[in-house]
Amino acid sequence: MRCLGVTIFAIFVACGNVHAGNRSAEGLQVLYSFSAGSGSMVKDQSGKQPGLDLEFTGRPNWQESSVELDGKSYLRSRSKASRLISAVRKANEISVEAWVENP
Repeated sequence: MRCLGVTIFAIFVACGNVHAGNRSAEGLQVLYSFSAGSGSMVKDQSGKQPGLDLEFTGRPNWQESSVELDGKSYLRSRSKASRLISAVRKANEISVEAWVENP
């Protein structure tokens, strides 16, 4: 399997009645903005508790408002995603928005 590098700007995950073009905080479960600029983790900014923070394996290449992954690095949750899984099961739907660039 070939891994490609990508640049990630933001990830938004919501459950429930969310329609394309009408992003709202309703049903928001996790939110990552990748604006920290450094470090080995990305904080969940959704305000939901417990937060579902992500950590990098490998060495991320931080940009001004994004992070570049080289195909060898990846993100994983620091804890179980139980709250997110429960919300998806309860709503029986999920919306995922990701701003990603393939350089």
